[in-house]
Amino acid sequence: MRLQMRRYRELFKKYGGEKPIWSTEIGSKSQGLPRDIIARDLVRKAVCFFADGGGFFTWFAVGGMPDPNGERTGSYSDSMDLFAAKYNMHLPRLDAVAFYHLINTLAAKKFVAETAYPAGEHGFLFRDTLGNALFVFWTEAGERDVFVPLPGVHEVDLTWMSGATRRLDARGKGVSLRLGPDPVFVRFRGDATPLPAGLGAPETLALVSVPAALPQGETAEVVLRVTDNRIPQLTGPASWKIDEPVETATAGGARRLAYRITVPAATRARVATFTVSDETITAPGDTELRFAVPVKSKIELALMPVAGAREGEAAIRLRLENRSENPQPVTWKVEIIDELPMENGTYRLSDAKPSTAYFNGVAREALTLAPREAKEIALRMSGTDRQTLYRLRATASDATGNTVQRERRVGGFARVVRATAAPNLDGNLDEPVWRATPAYRLDEFRQFCVVEKDAKAWAGPEDLSGALRFAWDDENLYIAVEVTDDIFTNPGADSRLWRQDGLQFLFDPFRSEVQSRGRYDYALGLGQKGLQAWCHMSADPSAPAGAAPQIRFAVTPASTGRGDRVYEVAIPWTRLAPFQPAVGADLGATMVLNEDDGAGRKSTMGWFGGVHLKETSFVGDLILEK
Repeated sequence: MRLQMRRYRELFKKYGGEKPIWSTEIGSKSQGLPRDIIARDLVRKAVCFFADGGGFFTWFAVGGMPDPNGERTGSYSDSMDLFAAKYNMHLPRLDAVAFYHLINTLAAKKFVAETAYPAGEHGFLFRDTLGNALFVFWTEAGERDVFVPLPGVHEVDLTWMSGATRRLDARGKGVSLRLGPDPVFVRFRGDATPLPAGLGAPETLALVSVPAALPQGETAEVVLRVTDNRIPQLTGPASWKIDEPVETATAGGARRLAYRITVPAATRARVATFTVSDETITAPGDTELRFAVPVKSKIELALMPVAGAREGEAAIRLRLENRSENPQPVTWKVEIIDELPMENGTYRLSDAKPSTAYFNGVAREALTLAPREAKEIALRMSGTDRQTLYRLRATASDATGNTVQRERRVGGFARVVRATAAPNLDGNLDEPVWRATPAYRLDEFRQFCVVEKDAKAWAGPEDLSGALRFAWDDENLYIAVEVTDDIFTNPGADSRLWRQDGLQFLFDPFRSEVQSRGRYDYALGLGQKGLQAWCHMSADPSAPAGAAPQIRFAVTPASTGRGDRVYEVAIPWTRLAPFQPAVGADLGATMVLNEDDGAGRKSTMGWFGGVHLKETSFVGDLILEK
């Protein structure tokens, strides 16, 4: 979006007639994303839109579509809804709350200034004609404690996108905050207060250590460093026990304050939010260090697909881990909840039906895990189909009845073979690595998707089909695609590569996690600018959208004299961040062959789905092997 806004400004500069930019549609590809990621995207895009000369926009979303029978849950339209409309309850989601506070904090304020700070923080200043000022801060990644200078300012109001608020007293100097990827609004009165040129560390109070996770029923410690005589408050979830700090002296005269947190054994919280503040009963403070820590069950479980030796074979790996210091009796089971068949090159949640697949053997058991012990159980599946998605549910309960559950979809079970030597990207698939890999076929009517109504009917494998292979090493994911096509057409370039013959991928680098936080949409092909790879959507700031020259590939014509082509591709793992390659790692992926027979891309042939609506719920699984 920012790139397009800059282009508008360049046109204004070149041709004159500058005016505010209006947009009828700014939005987020919400399918498969948690609401905090969507809310973050909403606020960031709105702030940047106005900073880049925007005057008016509408957010592409729906507000409470009727769902009297609860049939929309998990669908594309549900993902775009600001409200949870199941059974017509219309409960505001986090992005609705964020939108509300965005409107009320920005109000009539106009953009004044923007700064990108060296440590990755972004700051924006807005101000209205009455002297009401607003800072908006966030970090590109990670969290950092900063001191925000506010000379001459006293009353400061903080608002987070969750709707949480706090009033501070800057005492004529400034406030100390903990910044993270979620935007924070800082409101105050100040006609002439500038956006800070720099954000230093807090001078008198700093977080020294925060636990990476909080296991149920155990204790953890948060440590502060304080250089004055204050004893800050550490507050957390209601009913959680936080002891008074234990104080020790450190070198240089600073004080070390250690707060012990006791996590309730029966808590169902997944994330706990804490605040370090220096406010008192009678007066607000100048510090608000807010941070969140994931809460872990005593028993953790993971559900991972296992690659079959050939297409159509499937297995599951269940991993159980005792995160406590005591032995834990555990009862576990794994179920196949339903299956989702492919039809017309895509999937519809409403088509889910009882599964005909089953586990070979017993898929439930009681066992005891020693302290900190982890155990893996392999479960083979029979009756699976190569293009069907299966919804699995794993459940584990300890002796107290505390239960943890994991649910996910799996499909494809594709082997990604370890390459002992990097393949030459020349279209020759006679190398040992490709001979050792299974071929995954794109050659059935159900894999053919009509994108536009006037697309010609699929005439069979000689019209359009393909075979797909995968390999990997420490540097790259390698993909080989043999395409059978009657006509090769390539009028596109740059962001329009997807409108011609070529490949398009949807990758989910968070496939193994409880929640996805983004995805990659890549198109590549031989177009009017030669070989090009283009990133339409990125899951990580380190791999930005736009041209992706780091992706290397070859496109080789077959000897048939038709449109047949061989693609040999190397995608650096840095272009799939934050995914980390390792034996057994699971990368979500879909690939489609874009079909252009001379009138533009009208149809596709796919290995799994979701490319068009960016739905990671419909990707298959690539499993890295030894």
